[in-house]
This record gives sequence, structure tokens and C-alpha cells, in this order.
Amino acid sequence: MLMEYTSKDLRRVNREKLQLIGINDQVIDAFLTHPIYSPRHKTLIAHILAEMEGVKGRVVFIEQALFAESELDAFIFQRIAEMMYNYHTQVKSISEMIPFGRIVVGYTMDQTIVIRFPMDYLYWTESAEIVLKSVTELQSADRPVKQIVLCAAAERVTPMAKQEFETAGIVIKSCIGNRLTPMAHIEADLNKSKKAEAEELTPEEDKKGTISRSYIGYQEPEFLSHEELKALYFNPLPDGYIRGRNLGDKVYRFFRTPIIDNRPYYRGVKPHSPVDEQIGPVLRVVSWNIEKSIHMKDAIDIFSSEEELRKRIDALKIKEAEGVNNILNQREKLATADIIVLQEMEIGIKRSGYLNAAGELAKALEMNYTYAPQYLEIDPVLLGLEKVYLKDGNIDEEATDYFLQDKELYKGVFGSAVLSRYPIKSVTVVPLRNQGYDWYYGEKAKTTYLEKTRRLGAKLVFLNELTREIKTGGRHFFRVDLDVPGIPGNTLSIINIHLEIKCLPKFRDLQIKEILNYIKDIDNPVIMLGDFNAAPADLSPTSVSRTVKRELKKPLNWLSITPYGFVVKTTSNITGFAKNMDNPMASNVPVLSPNPVKKMFDRIENFRFKDGGAFDFRGDKERSINGKKGRLSNSNQKDMKGFKTTYSVVRPLLKVVGKYRLDWVFVKSNLKDPLDPKGPYRLAPHYGETLTELNNNLYEKVSDHDPNVVDIPFLEPSQWDGEGKSHTDAN
Repeated sequence: MLMEYTSKDLRRVNREKLQLIGINDQVIDAFLTHPIYSPRHKTLIAHILAEMEGVKGRVVFIEQALFAESELDAFIFQRIAEMMYNYHTQVKSISEMIPFGRIVVGYTMDQTIVIRFPMDYLYWTESAEIVLKSVTELQSADRPVKQIVLCAAAERVTPMAKQEFETAGIVIKSCIGNRLTPMAHIEADLNKSKKAEAEELTPEEDKKGTISRSYIGYQEPEFLSHEELKALYFNPLPDGYIRGRNLGDKVYRFFRTPIIDNRPYYRGVKPHSPVDEQIGPVLRVVSWNIEKSIHMKDAIDIFSSEEELRKRIDALKIKEAEGVNNILNQREKLATADIIVLQEMEIGIKRSGYLNAAGELAKALEMNYTYAPQYLEIDPVLLGLEKVYLKDGNIDEEATDYFLQDKELYKGVFGSAVLSRYPIKSVTVVPLRNQGYDWYYGEKAKTTYLEKTRRLGAKLVFLNELTREIKTGGRHFFRVDLDVPGIPGNTLSIINIHLEIKCLPKFRDLQIKEILNYIKDIDNPVIMLGDFNAAPADLSPTSVSRTVKRELKKPLNWLSITPYGFVVKTTSNITGFAKNMDNPMASNVPVLSPNPVKKMFDRIENFRFKDGGAFDFRGDKERSINGKKGRLSNSNQKDMKGFKTTYSVVRPLLKVVGKYRLDWVFVKSNLKDPLDPKGPYRLAPHYGETLTELNNNLYEKVSDHDPNVVDIPFLEPSQWDGEGKSHTDAN
């Protein structure tokens, strides 16, 4: 029945139901845009909760549901809601829903706890024993408990599990059969909602272009103490949490609770809304990986002040006055951007001055911002658990002191951020299932001889020191919905990307595949941008055995055993390097000239949203920053060969080796075909530029990555007359 209605219909009626329960708009938005839940999940949960009038804690149910990170989690929450409804309507009225670990349990007036155990078949295992212990602890909670009922059909519980639970005083009741859901009410609500939408008039405040909705003013996660961070080093909680344990629960919530700060919006801050003389008013978006926030104070000064930038320009690196003007023009683009997307933003780490890096930049620029943590840095040297030793076995006091963190200031947080002059509607943070590299066990493993040699070579050749970085956490899906008047639905979705670098390209492709699956239902404009780490190599710690195994898998290495094969391999390496250099979209020729990065770009180009929309891959001479055409040149700057690189090690060989384009911008506008030359250009990418000159002509670079900027026109460019109004207005 639900398949007969559009996603828009379902969102509308689900929002109405959740508002009636008393849930605030921020939580509603987060639930309705959650990538894990299908429209069916959301609709059933929203209507079931609405039907259970008078039951306290229904808001808690939705808040707990936001922490789902898999389709199984979504199914479990739907089944819990159905169980609650069935028990409430057929057995005994539930008076309150209360949180229990990652799920929700019911509480009745006669002091009974009702639990839907999140398993289809219950065996007596170590996990079941832990759950039993946690359940029995409910008896000592604030609410008096006379009985605990575990809802699970008798035939789905093994005799041993049944005996152990009943011995502990837990009653197993078959209350999940003959499931009831208020389907008739759902259908009536959907029909009523469609009729209301057809008759709805535009509110007067919307006609005036004002924003009448309320948003979260400020929230942040509960940061971990120094003692808790030390505990994580000994037990990193690789799954993000341990059910029923306080520290694990805190870590779980920490990685899923973003900072959201809309206070500048409430102080009346408005977008800059720059106007390009060729295409009219634009949404200007910047993306920048600011290398562990090490030079964040310099970045803040450059964003904030032209004078501060001038002080940092190294005149010896610039031959002509035009070069200075170009740098100043690039800074102006940074300063006038209304959306800034950042990676490698730190909070409370010594190397970046213990700053909340994104928060300080947002404060300086008077912008709203949201921050999603990816990792907690728990290296034992940082935490004071280990010393740094010299080769002779003595303690290196200077190095130990250099790395040691201040216990009072250290938070150890590493993540990503989005700054915006538009208000933040909702934020979704979901850890990726495909991580590619384990920053705890991978970094903690004993460094091999080959890895030591590789690190020494990197230091001597590139002056790019590679150090151990033990962390817990993981790469995530980070979606931020902004309220942007003038675009469909007044909603723009920003997908902030930071893929794993210490893995083979095939694992980054898996991460993109997962992210695309999360965003496929979005029917408003989308900008997916950030650090894709689109390198052809694996930079994870090396070992001889691992290197040999990987090399043996390459067919060309077997071919090179023969004299003829050796010539073919040598020629292939040279031509392959030339073909792939600066162009990850170069053709992939298996065996002879592979390009392992291309698959990820093909996946993005071939991807379609459920509404048929595609990412814009067009490249027009008149819409690229330097007049170079070709795939993606409207959104990502082309160079003489391939694309302009955004990343380099400190000292690349021959000014070529050690440089890559890792950072990319992809825009969903109004296209069904990513290369449609006749498609509309409203809300499409224009003049994508890499601000290399700004970053590389300073006495000291702000980052090893260069920033990117793109302009998105609010109008169809052909309608703009260049005199402050569109042709449509003139008519």
C-alpha cells in the first residue's frame, strides 16, 4: 500500500505525526533524512507512536532510533515499535518508553518492563548472558520493577536460554505473533495529506523570503576525559560501543552526536550571496582539507583579512604583479563563500594549539557550523602512557615532552566540519561499514623493517615525516541539510567526504558505493565534495610479505620474467604513468595499463538518484575557470594535462612525483544525464577552481592540500542580463 505514495507524501504525513507527539523539528529532520531507514520503516514507526496516545517517552524512542547504523538496526526498531503497539493494545497499556542500552523498552502502570529482544532466535550465548545481566539491573533502576517480560515466541528460544531467563525471574511471552499496525489509519492520513497539499497556499512569510522555522541553537557531544581516553587505549571498543557499559555507551553517542551551532543565524547573520557578472547571483562553496589544523590560526587570518594575507605572501615566489592580484582574487572567493566544507579539523590537540579549529573559524567569520568527529587520538605517547626512546635505549626527553598533551586541555578529536551562512536544518552522521584500514590495530602493530625503511626514505626524499597515529573511531557518512531559499524545497544537502587513504583504491570505491546508497533518496539539490583521497596507491604500513603478495597478484609481474615481458612491463609503466598522471578518469587497461582509481569515478558518473537525477559531469569551455573543456571541468579545474592537483608532499620529485588531485566536487542539479549538453545550468557547477596560488606562494603553506571553490547559479545563466536582474524580470 505504501508503494502507491511518493517519498514526499510519506515525509509530509510522517512529519505531521511526529510533530503531534511533541518532537522538535531538528530531531524530526534527522529521523526523516536518516539514510538507514526506508520510507516504510519511517512511516510505520511514526504512525505507531502517534497511535499510542498518552504514552510518555515517545520522543526518546525517536532519539534512540537515530543511532541506527545498519538495515538490521532499522528493522529492529520497527519491530520494537510493532511489539510496543501490540502489547499496548492487546495485553496491557504501556505508560512510558524508556531507553535501555541501544534500544527502548516499555514500562506499564503495574511496574512491568516489556522488552522486545533484538534477535529472531535466542540461544544461550555469552552475549545473551550479558543481556540477562543488564536486564536484571533494571530492577534497581529509579522506577520500581515487579516483573520483566521478554517478548519472543516460545519456539524461537532454546530450552537453555528459556531456563536461564526464567530462573532470573524474566517471563518469556509470545507477544510478537499476529502483528497489528494501524494501516487503515496510515492510508487515511496519506490521502488526507495529499488533498491538503493540493489545496495549500504559500504562507505569507515564505512569500517575503523569510525563514520561520526553528533550529537547534547549540548542541555538542559529551567529550571524553583524559582518564577515559587512556581507558580507550587499552580497550578501543572497535564496534564503537559495548552494550550496557557506561564508557562504551558514551563513545557510541559521541561519534554520532555532531556539534550544531546556529547561534549566528539567530543573531541575524545573512548570506553574502555574491553575484557573478556572467551568471548572476551564486551560491559559492569552498572545500579545504587543512592538514590536521596545524596552521589553523593562519587559515583564520587569511579567511578574515586581506591585510593578513599580504603579510604572508612570499615575494620571491611571485615573478609578476599579476600573481599578487590573482592571489588576492582567490582570497576574495574564500571570504565570500557562504558554505565552507572542511576536513582534518581538530578539537583539543596540542599540534593545533588545543583549538576547536572549525569553531574558531566559524566564530571569526560569523557563520553557523556543524562538526562530526571521526576519530579519537589515543596514542600512548600523547596520553603519557609511553616514552619516546633513542636508539641506544635511553629516553628521548625532548621528543617525549614535545608529544605529551596537557591533561586538562586534551580532547583528542579529529573530524570534519561544514560552515554555513544559511541555517542548519539537520545533520546525519553514520559510521561507514567499509573502513578500509584500522587505525588502532594497524598502527599499533609492530613496525616492520621495510616500513622503517620506507619512512626513512619518505623523510629524506620528501621531507614528509610519517609517524604512528593510534586512533579509535572510523570514517563516516556526514550529511548536512541547509535551509537555502531559492532552490527546490529550500533545502541543499552537503555530503562532506573524507575517504580512507591507507587502503587500496578498491576499498575507497566500496566507501563511495556505501555513501551513494545512503543518498539515493534525496530529491533536492546535493553537493558531494571533500577529500576523496583519489590516489592510485596504498599508503598503509608496509611489510615484506604484504608487498610480495600484492606484487605476485599483478599479471604483468609474471609476464616480466621473460626478456620480452620485461620490455613490455617497463614500457607499460612509463606509458601508464603518463596516461594516468593528474587524471584519475583516464582509461583503465587491465594488465598492461591499469587505472585502479577510475572505477570510483565511473560509479559516481553512472549513479542515479531515485528521482532520476545525476551528478553533473559536464565540462564547457565557457563555464570552466580557464576555458578548458572536458568531463567535470565545470566543477573541477583542468590543467595542461588532466586536472590541477590539490595535494603534494613537501618536496615532490621533479615537481611531478608526489602530487595528486585528491579533492573533488560533484553537484546534483537538474540533470538526468550527467553529460547532457542541452540540459539546464541553473544550480549547476560553474568555474570550479583550485586555489593553488593562494596556498603555495606563502612563506609557509596553510596545508598540504589546496582549497577548491565552485559557484552554483540560482538562476538559469541565459536569463541573466548582467545588470542586476534576469531577463524574466525585465520582461
